[in-house]
Amino acid sequence: MGAIRRRTSYPDYMGLIRGYLTLSNPTRPDLATLEVSALADTGAVHLCIPVHLAIQLSLAELERR
Repeated sequence: MGAIRRRTSYPDYMGLIRGYLTLSNPTRPDLATLEVSALADTGAVHLCIPVHLAIQLSLAELERR
C-alpha cells in the first residue's frame, strides 16, 4: 500500500518515527498516489488515515474501532 521513503527518529520519544508514506488505493489504480508526512508509533498495529485522505483515495471503510 505504501513505502517509507525517508525516516527520522525522535531520540526524546521512544518508539516514535516520522517519515514520508506513499498511499494508494489498489482497487482504483486510475487514482493518483499521495505522498504524506506521517508520525508512527513503532508498536502500533493499526493505521489511521485522516478523512480528507480517505476521500481523495476513494477508500471504503472496512471496520470502525
